[in-house]
Amino acid sequence: MRAYLLRPVDTFFFRDHKPFSMGEEAKATGWFPPRPGTVYGALRSAYIHRYGDFRSFYEGRDPEIRRWMGTPEAVGDFSIRAVWLHDAQGAVLPLPLDYQVVKEEEKEKGLPLILTQEKEKEHWASDGTQWRLYASEDRKSASAADAYLGESEWRVKAAFHRDISSIARAERWLQKEPKIGIARDAQTMRAKEGMLYQLPMHRFREEQGKSDTGLLVLCDQSPSFDDIRYVLLGGEGRPWHLTPLQRERLLYSEEEEEKLIQQIREREMARIILLTPAIWKRGTRPACYDETAQVLHLPGDLRVKLLTAAVGRPLVIGGWDMKKNRPKPRRLAVPAGSVLVVKVKGQQADQLVRTIHSMKLTDEMGHEGYGCAVCGVLTTQKERG
Repeated sequence: MRAYLLRPVDTFFFRDHKPFSMGEEAKATGWFPPRPGTVYGALRSAYIHRYGDFRSFYEGRDPEIRRWMGTPEAVGDFSIRAVWLHDAQGAVLPLPLDYQVVKEEEKEKGLPLILTQEKEKEHWASDGTQWRLYASEDRKSASAADAYLGESEWRVKAAFHRDISSIARAERWLQKEPKIGIARDAQTMRAKEGMLYQLPMHRFREEQGKSDTGLLVLCDQSPSFDDIRYVLLGGEGRPWHLTPLQRERLLYSEEEEEKLIQQIREREMARIILLTPAIWKRGTRPACYDETAQVLHLPGDLRVKLLTAAVGRPLVIGGWDMKKNRPKPRRLAVPAGSVLVVKVKGQQADQLVRTIHSMKLTDEMGHEGYGCAVCGVLTTQKERG
C-alpha cells in the first residue's frame, strides 16, 4: 500500500454541485473534505502531464499511461483505497453515525446509540425491521455528521463503540479566508459591471513548528509519484505539495484486528462502518442486499443478516469530463461514517472482518476511493446498563 500526503501551497476550496455562473451568482459555495474522486482525478492528471500528454491518454497510445490510468472509456490499474484528513498525529477519521453527540461545557462528546429490538414494529415499519438505534441519554443532541476523531482514539473508542470524551469539527483544522474578486474587461482592463464575486477559500491551521495538515491518500495499486512534486487540486486548480509517506496498514494492527474478531464472535453482532462515501444502487443499502431476506450477500459466499443502519444524508457526486468537455452524470452517495449493523454467527466473525477489510463496499467507482469500510464492535443495551 502506497501512501501520500497532499498539502496546499496556499488557500484552497472545493466547489460543490450548485451553479456558479459569472454575472448570475455572486457567491460560490463549497464543501470539505473533497470527494475521493476529486483527488483521484487530480493525481491521474498529474501523472499523465508528467509522463505524457492528454492526447495520448485520450487515444490510449502510451502503454504505461494506459496501464495505470486507463483511457476515457476504460479504468486503469491505479486504485485509491481512501482519502482522509491528516494532521501531525496521523489520519483523522469520520465519527460513525451510530453515535449520539451531546454538548458539555465547551466541548462535544459521543455516546453510542443502543440497539433495541421492537418486535411489534416489524410488520408496519417503513424499513421492515424490528431493530432500532436509540440514544442512550434523553438530552438535546447535535448531528454526528461532519464530526471527526484522530485515528489512534478512533481505533480504541469508536471501533469498540465506547464513549468518546471529545470530538472535533472541521473548524479545528480549517481557517476560513474568503476571497472577493471582480472580473475585468480584457480590452479596457476596467471592472465589469455586475461581476463581483466571493469564493469560500480555506487554509489549514498549523500546529507550532509543524506542517503535516493535509489530505492522506492511501492507494491499493499505484505507480510511483515520487517524481511529481505538485498536484493541481480543487477550485482554480490550486497547487498542492505531494509527499510520499510510510504506512503499512489501512487502520488496525494485527492485534487490534484479532481483538475485534474475538469480541464480534462473542456478541454475534457487528458494525460495518464506512470511512469514505459509497455509491449504493439501493439508496441506503448496497446492491448486495436482499430486501426480502434482509441479508447482505458478501464475497466468499458470506451471508449476514442486516438488522438496521445509521445512514446520513446523501452526497452529490459529480465531476467534469475533460474529453467530452461537459459535466459527468451526477450520482448520490451515502456519506462516510454510515453504519450497517449485522447479525453474525460466531464462526463467521473472522471471515466477515477479513472480507470487509479487503473489499470496497460500493456499487460504483471503487477504484476512486469510494466504499472503504471497516468492522467494529457493537455495544449492547446490557453493557450500557
